[in-house]
Amino acid sequence: MSSIIIVNRLLSRHPGVSGLVQNRIYPIQAPQMVDGPYIVTNETSIKDHPTTEGAGGYYKDRVTIETIAPSGDLALEIAQQAMVCLDAVLDLKVDRYRDVTCLFAGVGMTDSNDRNNEARRILRQYFVWWRLP
Repeated sequence: MSSIIIVNRLLSRHPGVSGLVQNRIYPIQAPQMVDGPYIVTNETSIKDHPTTEGAGGYYKDRVTIETIAPSGDLALEIAQQAMVCLDAVLDLKVDRYRDVTCLFAGVGMTDSNDRNNEARRILRQYFVWWRLP
């Protein structure tokens, strides 16, 4: 869950993202009946890079970022701002995490998020590398 914490901190501090979703950035699942637009982040894989001495303590996680908004244009704008935010992350310290680097890993899907076809979702994946001190 560390990479979710890292990504949520980065997104919430980026004016291009926070200006669109305010504080509606949720780990794992958004609260029921939350008004959009908002972002949900999840981890899909976690891997420690081993060294010849054993566990390396340098983690490479895959994180999904779902942007949900009432229109496709707004969902895309939020997704683009998230990409601008994370593409700038190279060997940063984020709270207690160090050597944080993010890299776009691909688009998972775009679709409608609800039964009434009233919300649009864009899901993108990112790699997040990080270490603990």
